[in-house]
Amino acid sequence: MEKQLFQCVFAFLLICNASYSQIKSSGTVILDPGVMSVKFDLNQATSIVTLTLTGPSNKWFAIGFNADEMDPNTDMVSMKSSTVLGDERLVVGGHHDDPVADAVNNWTLTSNIVTGSTRTIVATRAFVAENTDYTFAYSRNSLKIIWAYAKKTTYGYDNKHHGDNYDFKLINFTTLGEENYNYSNEINIFPNPSDGIFNISKKTEVNIDTIRVFDINAKLIRTISLKNNHFTNAINLEDLTSGKYFLELSNDSEKTVKTVIIN
Repeated sequence: MEKQLFQCVFAFLLICNASYSQIKSSGTVILDPGVMSVKFDLNQATSIVTLTLTGPSNKWFAIGFNADEMDPNTDMVSMKSSTVLGDERLVVGGHHDDPVADAVNNWTLTSNIVTGSTRTIVATRAFVAENTDYTFAYSRNSLKIIWAYAKKTTYGYDNKHHGDNYDFKLINFTTLGEENYNYSNEINIFPNPSDGIFNISKKTEVNIDTIRVFDINAKLIRTISLKNNHFTNAINLEDLTSGKYFLELSNDSEKTVKTVIIN
């Protein structure tokens, strides 16, 4: 879990420390409530996609990219054992034939955690891999995926492998931040850490129209609209649990991200 949280924090720090670098995220998308979810983070600066995928802890689960059904040659990843994330593709022979492994596994499994009946994996891959792999493009704002998990408690495929445990989903991406050093340097947040009340101070008459609050999993918690652009504005986050959060402050043309800690 610490490694997974570090990756999320690192992604946001890239926003805060690289001028005009951007990250697009799907946020956590529920595929099957209580069973499967997925999150994609696309890093423009590094051309790396980070996949966070949850599924059953004791059977295979998988997703396929750029598809709304089990089309031949669909690129996919599957948790094919308790320790192996497979880089695979659907074969030409038919919808229910077993997928085949790519010659090279281009995914790097960085975290594999089981909590109760749920397995959470985090994996990374370059946007562009080999010709059998789907090519991720930062310019895209959406991605179709298919998903499935085993009907039985098994990591082995068979002709009735998923039963009714499958579907497709349209994933939408949101740009989390575009750092502008000049804008960032004009804004200060204090006290930080605090018990939840933060003062946002501006050195000049720059506008802050919207504040979006994200947790360390890149989940949007709250959107705050500032009606009065005073030199100092207070926001109240006392109802949130203790921990680290990210404030995305923006106007029509500028954006920056600040880290805050609630005691």
